[in-house]
This record gives sequence, structure tokens and C-alpha cells, in this order.
Amino acid sequence: MLKDSEPHGWIKPATQDTGVIIICSGDLPCYLVDTLAARISDWDQVACLYIPHPVQLEHQWLAAEASNPDARQPTRCVASELLGQIPKTCHLLDVEMLHSVHLTWLGSVCGHRLHFFGLDAAEQAQAVMDIQIEEILDTTGQLVRGYLQDHFLSPA
Repeated sequence: MLKDSEPHGWIKPATQDTGVIIICSGDLPCYLVDTLAARISDWDQVACLYIPHPVQLEHQWLAAEASNPDARQPTRCVASELLGQIPKTCHLLDVEMLHSVHLTWLGSVCGHRLHFFGLDAAEQAQAVMDIQIEEILDTTGQLVRGYLQDHFLSPA
């Protein structure tokens, strides 16, 4: 089970086969994050990144961007370290509570395409979270299909 005190990091690391990275904010219920991680454990094209303190991470990235003397050089910060080795063709799926959206900037760190999936904070019953998990997995599946079509199927 995840705790808010855990550092930013990979729940399921990206590999060379990864096409979609699910990004989980620290304000998501632990049940949702843990269940989602378990459900994608055997899905080669999907990785999962946990960001417990998105505002702190954003401030660090903005400070690093502001102090970077050469815009052509990558910024050195935790966010760029997490996403810098991921191919630009990967999709980021930002999963956050609608009342607390703080990770949409992650697509700007290294130029990845970011998709947003917002959850209603008022609905935290397990049955509702199970439905939300299915919706997240459905969206992930659509992104994976698009990724695979773009990269491995020749045009007709």
C-alpha cells in the first residue's frame, strides 16, 4: 500500500515495450492506486508512475527550468530524470482527482503527449472506485491500441 511519504517513483517501471505511462497523483485513494497497479502488472505496454507531491515536483521543475542557461540542454530535476529516458512516442495518462489537478504540466517536461483522466473526489466507495478503475483501464487500452497502430502497423 502506498503512503504519502513515499518518494516520486515507479510503481511499475517503463520498459522498451512501454507505450502508455499511467501517472497517479498522491491524492488518489490507496485502494485505487494499488488495484490499478495490480491490474496492469502483466501488461507489457503499460507502466505506472507515482507522484505523491505534485505541487512540490512542479515547483522544483519550474525552478530548474528558470535556472537552465541553455534551453537546448535538458533540465536537471526529478521530473526530467523520471521522464527523460522514456521515448517521446509514449503517452502519459494523468489520473487525478478533479478538485486537485496538478500534473498536467508533465507533458511539457520532455515533450510527451499527455491525456487527462479526472476522478470525482466525492465518490470514494469501493464499488465506485472499481468502476473508475475499469474506465481508466479502458482508456489505457485505447491509448495502447493507438500506440501499437502508430508504431507497428504499416499503412494500408
